[in-house]
Amino acid sequence: MKQLLTALLLVAGACAGTTRDAHAAPGTIFIVEGQGGYTIGSVFSEGPDGFGGRLTLGVGGKFKGWPTRFYGIVNITSASLSGTVGSGIDRATTSRSWFAWSVGLRMLTPVALHLRFLADVSLGRAMVGSDATLLAGGERYHTDDDALLVEMGMGLQYRFTLNFALGVRVDVAIPTNLDSYDLLGELAGSASSDGGLMNPSFLLTATIHL
Repeated sequence: MKQLLTALLLVAGACAGTTRDAHAAPGTIFIVEGQGGYTIGSVFSEGPDGFGGRLTLGVGGKFKGWPTRFYGIVNITSASLSGTVGSGIDRATTSRSWFAWSVGLRMLTPVALHLRFLADVSLGRAMVGSDATLLAGGERYHTDDDALLVEMGMGLQYRFTLNFALGVRVDVAIPTNLDSYDLLGELAGSASSDGGLMNPSFLLTATIHL
């Protein structure tokens, strides 16, 4: 009986030590995240698409007793989009370079062991450089535009270790005041009215937590 009691005390002591170690484990407050994937330029009349990438930096934490973490974030986004209008001799090709910055808020909350749901919203500015080539290269045009930008996204993140996670996310970028008359699109033969309200993106993410 004495040996059993001693064994139970040793097990209880080991569990208590593990709990203290877990509570004492250092938290993380900084994030450095790279994102990359497929982007559709739906706001443009010809609907160009291509690769988009983003760098996100953030700092934050959580309130005591709450599982959800909140981060202030800064995003730098770049995308290269290409499209076509018409066919044959009337075929026109377009390329759109998209560069944007934004600042905002991210929410990160656990949904299962190591799995986190995230959502963020940010405000900033988008700059667009557009080129069109018409008549087999016989005519070339370039335009520039910029707009106030709203970015929203959500996704899932799997945290492999305290400091590293991989994930997937879906984003929308809403330029609120791009010129409603898209001169370059019109020159390429695509009506400005065919453009949408937002650009969707489907991204893979890699995040370092510090």
